[in-house]
Amino acid sequence: MPYNIQDRIDTQGPRMTEINPDPLGLVAVRDNIGNHVDLTASLGRTESQEMIPGVAITNIRYQDFIITASGLEFGAGVVKPQIGWEIERQNGEVYRVISLGDNNPPYEYITTTKKRMRIHSELVRVSS
Repeated sequence: MPYNIQDRIDTQGPRMTEINPDPLGLVAVRDNIGNHVDLTASLGRTESQEMIPGVAITNIRYQDFIITASGLEFGAGVVKPQIGWEIERQNGEVYRVISLGDNNPPYEYITTTKKRMRIHSELVRVSS
């Protein structure tokens, strides 16, 4: 049976959604030593809750970028996203790649063939 992203959304509940399955355009992905690659990406989001014992439950929304995994190639082969990398949208928003959880990678494959991945990030600044 072929993989269906809707099945994953249904099983994960409201945690992961793809805002726009159509590409939003080019984003620049920069690694920690200054290399960068331009990729076509679509937007997604991951929602989670953080509980402060005895105080409140805070809803947190992270920005995800959905890309073709083979596009992360800086000249020495395809690599996996690392925490601390930056993703810059054409509108000047800059996001930092983050991990959701202690031992989780900062990305998730969204197809069984591992051709597309979701990179988790948070907004850090808006370039001028």
